[in-house]
Amino acid sequence: TELQQYVSGASRRLDRQRWLDALPYWALATGALALLASITSKLLPHASLARLPESWLPVVLVAALITPLIGASLALWRHRTSPLTAAAELDRRLDLHARVATAWAFSATPATAISPSIQFVLADAQSRLQGHQVDKLFPLRLQRGAPLAWLPLAIAAAITFLVADPVA
Repeated sequence: TELQQYVSGASRRLDRQRWLDALPYWALATGALALLASITSKLLPHASLARLPESWLPVVLVAALITPLIGASLALWRHRTSPLTAAAELDRRLDLHARVATAWAFSATPATAISPSIQFVLADAQSRLQGHQVDKLFPLRLQRGAPLAWLPLAIAAAITFLVADPVA
């Protein structure tokens, strides 16, 4: 039904936004580890930390690039947005006072048990949703500082590829 399309679309958009919100944190954490590995290997060759073999630094950088994508995806997979939560968010954004959430709860009612009042709730919610586009109600946005979260990884890459190997 049209109600299901709106609710599932809202759920998908909320999940995508949550993924975009988680990505910078994962990027910052793995970028910091890659930066530590490249600094230790290239700039502090005599440090007490174990030195990575030179051929491993590009592998560490690739892993640090891929890990945020995997981490954010796993976090999202573990905590998906429920249809009822998406319906409640549609209500909030359109100021519908729980019309969509109530209609969603009633939409699971078997067809033989639908009373005229339930039919009214379902029709009312669908009429209120008509003309609205889920993409416009739920725009995807990066957090303000999200690009900066990739800075440690960029610095690690610069150190790895631009700084000469230490002389033993």
